[in-house]
Amino acid sequence: MHRCLQTADILLLILRQLEYNDFPLFHRDTRTLAVLARTCRDWNELALDVLWEGQLWGLVSLVKCLPADAWSIDVEEPIDPENAGPNQKPPTGVVSVIKPLFAADWERFDLYARRIKLLQLALPPVQGGIALCLQPASLATLLAFHFPRPLLPALRTLILQPGSEFGGLLNMLVGSSLTYLRVDWPVNLDHIPLLAHVAHVSQHLTHLQIARGDTTYRPGLLLGLRHLQQVEIELPLEQELASDMLAWLTQLPQLCRLVLHRITYCLFELSAMSHANPLPAFAKLKILKITSDSLPILISSLNLYSTSPLRCIVLGEPNVFPKIVSLSTLDNILETMTRLFDHSRLTTLGLMFGIARTDSGVVRLRNLKMMLSCHNLINLNFRFPIPVALSDGDMKELAMALPRLQSLQLGNRSGDNAAEPKPTLQAFVHLATYCPHLRVLALTIDASQDLQLTTEHPGHGCRLLHLTQLDVGTSKIGSPHIVAMFLSDLCPSIHWLRHGVQATPDTAKWDVVARYLTILIPVRRQERDRYQALMMSQNTAKRDSSANMPVASNSVAR
Repeated sequence: MHRCLQTADILLLILRQLEYNDFPLFHRDTRTLAVLARTCRDWNELALDVLWEGQLWGLVSLVKCLPADAWSIDVEEPIDPENAGPNQKPPTGVVSVIKPLFAADWERFDLYARRIKLLQLALPPVQGGIALCLQPASLATLLAFHFPRPLLPALRTLILQPGSEFGGLLNMLVGSSLTYLRVDWPVNLDHIPLLAHVAHVSQHLTHLQIARGDTTYRPGLLLGLRHLQQVEIELPLEQELASDMLAWLTQLPQLCRLVLHRITYCLFELSAMSHANPLPAFAKLKILKITSDSLPILISSLNLYSTSPLRCIVLGEPNVFPKIVSLSTLDNILETMTRLFDHSRLTTLGLMFGIARTDSGVVRLRNLKMMLSCHNLINLNFRFPIPVALSDGDMKELAMALPRLQSLQLGNRSGDNAAEPKPTLQAFVHLATYCPHLRVLALTIDASQDLQLTTEHPGHGCRLLHLTQLDVGTSKIGSPHIVAMFLSDLCPSIHWLRHGVQATPDTAKWDVVARYLTILIPVRRQERDRYQALMMSQNTAKRDSSANMPVASNSVAR
């Protein structure tokens, strides 16, 4: 065996690459990892660690590691008469523990349980056409037989999503090694006991994320969590409880990421009620995301973070009850951010709102001057409901002001089609010239004017080599063949093209562009590779010919 394959770090990198190789998100290539675990002894331990460390579909696979006579699967067919067709629900397989367990029965179970570091409890996985689920009674049996030893001693990440029905038994899964907790339970389930247990046992927790809902939280239960670095939570509806929770947040010395959903009170005024000093609070906060039903409250709350070294600011409102906003709202938000924050630090800026007034007008470049002063921006997500009207010259000025952009999402995807002027395909040339690192682009353009096909490259040698995702919204388009030729040359890495969902002649043409890109991009890549190989061979031939030329004597040289 090669020496590199005997080095644990190199082998671990290879296994990590194989884990999601050519597999979609949340689907792991477990077969390849299992084969590698059986290949040789040197690979066995590391391959098993990678194979078992992330359990995205619950504990069913672990229960199957018990002796075959210790568990059973009872299949229940759905009795709903309307359950038919291609979307019919599969039968449910209930996994149960059917006999007492002794010390010898736990050997194989513990061999794999100690490797699990991530556990996600969600909807039951479908295996062999059956949705397998572990009932709470079976989990209680396992916990009782395994007591007092922890069932998953190395568990670091616990994700609870709708569909998990273990309730209070989850307290037994939480230990001192837990560093990441995400709770997405529905509002009718009480998770206060779980949070209280986590605060008591997992004092080294660094990431806490609680889904939005109407559950009343008790901030006093979380006072034991002092090492949190990332928090995503919704403030309570009661003003006194919200003030107490804000006071707790201000006392987290290592907090660097804060996401607050649907705030109902001005945070700056709440800090005065909680007697928290806003100056030393949030001293390390770098990422701030806030949503609120009230735009004035959202704007005034930004004063609390004026001394924080923020690099990422995302403001928006819940999707449930979007408010009607106007152009003056945008001006107020940008004016407040200009006054409070250091533009040179900002790398991510997001404004995402819902519905606009019919008489709001359009957003022009002069309304976005604050954004243009943030020269270090990497991600700009401007999903404001008011249509954006930018010309090619405006896009050039924007691209020159933000040369580090990697993600640019501008405007209202459905309303920009009615705004004038709109950028044309020439805007892609400006972006390729001044923003060469762009990876994601969402922009409504006017591609209805046919270009003149020439032998020269549209970007004069500049290309968006890293652009992989393009959203054109409701953009108008003329000839799909010419647009496909243009994009395949200027953006040779596009593999995801999105457009409006409504069926129109323009959306049909963009479908044609997407199909052509799947053909043209590989062909152009082959042309470039062939041209580069030809140039290299010609350069090599020139060097060889110059090296073989006879050297002139001194007399001839004189």
